[in-house]
Amino acid sequence: MKPKLLLFSHLCNKTYITGAEKLLLFLTRELQAYYDCVLVVPEEGQLSAQASAYQIPFIVQPCLLFYSMVLPSANLHAELEHVRQHSEWDAVVRLLADLRPDIVLTNTAVHALPALAAKSLGIPVLWQINEAIADNAFTSNAVSLIRMFSDGIIGVSETTLALFRRYVAEPHVPVYVLPPSWHMDSLEPERWSELRARKRYELNLSPAHRLIGYISSAIYANKGLEHFLHMALQVSERVKDARFVVVGAPADETYFKTCKDKVKSAPANRFHFIHFVSSIQSIYPAMDIVVIPSLAPEGFGLTALEGLVFGKPVVAYGSGGLAEIMRATGNEESMAEPGNVNQLTQKVLDLALHRDKAEALGRRNREAAEREFGAGTYRDRLAHILVHHVIHNPAIYRLIQGSQPIVYLEDHGAYRPIPAAHRFKYADPAHVRRLPDAVLAALPKGAAVEMPGTAPPAPVAGTRKERPRRRRRKRRARTVRRSRRELRRLRISPKRRIRAIRRSGNRRVRQGRKRVQRRKRP
Repeated sequence: MKPKLLLFSHLCNKTYITGAEKLLLFLTRELQAYYDCVLVVPEEGQLSAQASAYQIPFIVQPCLLFYSMVLPSANLHAELEHVRQHSEWDAVVRLLADLRPDIVLTNTAVHALPALAAKSLGIPVLWQINEAIADNAFTSNAVSLIRMFSDGIIGVSETTLALFRRYVAEPHVPVYVLPPSWHMDSLEPERWSELRARKRYELNLSPAHRLIGYISSAIYANKGLEHFLHMALQVSERVKDARFVVVGAPADETYFKTCKDKVKSAPANRFHFIHFVSSIQSIYPAMDIVVIPSLAPEGFGLTALEGLVFGKPVVAYGSGGLAEIMRATGNEESMAEPGNVNQLTQKVLDLALHRDKAEALGRRNREAAEREFGAGTYRDRLAHILVHHVIHNPAIYRLIQGSQPIVYLEDHGAYRPIPAAHRFKYADPAHVRRLPDAVLAALPKGAAVEMPGTAPPAPVAGTRKERPRRRRRKRRARTVRRSRRELRRLRISPKRRIRAIRRSGNRRVRQGRKRVQRRKRP
């Protein structure tokens, strides 16, 4: 039986799925190899539907979100101090008490309530950070709170962990980098040609048209749609076959309408706006160039990685995690300074005018994405995190157990098995933490624990067991008594009797020593 893991999602949108939700779903699928996973969502939606499709059970439990964790403010501590007064706090505590998970994972910085509730019950917590926390005068407060209520911090990029490395000086709270990945079979690569033809037919595009795409789950000012459209107008003047598609749901209707007004004067067939796609494989294959003009530092930039996975040239602003992706895959030349529209335009224009160069770059991007962020690399990183989390928290994992009844005791960095006869006497079941067998196997092991009152170990074959001194004395005394009885029977005088007893005893001792020496000879 596997240990139980509860994963808390802060969102479960009904019409689309965000990057943070995608990351959590992928992580949950990978953790199923180690744990019995249960997903906790605030409501039913796209995430819960996809989880059900992968046989992942889910529970609906609304949770209060703390956006001041991402945009730290002076009243952050006051907000968290009053969290226990909310009805959702009691509901989450009851949920954890009923399900008794072995570990809890909470997703995104704003989702603090599950972490606080789990720690109040003594349950280990892993906290995954997907966003870049704002750096201001109160940032240290948010960072210290996340550290206080977690036993390990997982960041999807170095950008998300930069502030933790700056402010967290205590070595007992480890931080880990776990960039996202993907399951290639779910992207249906064998159908990409078919899906490309179908979508381009829907958009009335010919093979000669160059489709330049922008994609975001939620569109607002920091996602840079205005910059994309400004670039598109300039590129369309030079490349007559260029077409543009914007995919995403407007989170700010006023901003979205303002952006669309900018391209009203352009021919209607040049710009396409799609609010929702059921699957990313239905839109990425149709694109020829992917542009990610995010203005604010991205926690990771999943859309950029998706473009690389589908073998597309990607042009992006070097904002936070986006810069990490572009550098890791050798795309520094395709990266523009954040907010520099002219530079962004020149890089897109170069690829739009040189089709062969763009196609070669796309093929190379797919190989680089697989090498740096593929599922195999992700699994190696995840396994390291799970093992290191146990090693780094010996106070939590002092007594551990896998699916077998053997209990291990942590002793100076090594885990030593406790003899079965003393398991319940020295290992309180309430204090034993269950671990996945794969994690338990990877931990350093030591010799079995020696308990007081246990039998001494059996002698090694081929060696003579040493006789205790007390036994030798008893044997010598018996010999002396036998000698005395024999001398009395022979009616020998007392003085001669004493000398004979001494000679007899010494002779027997000498004979015994000779026997020992003969045995020791090779």
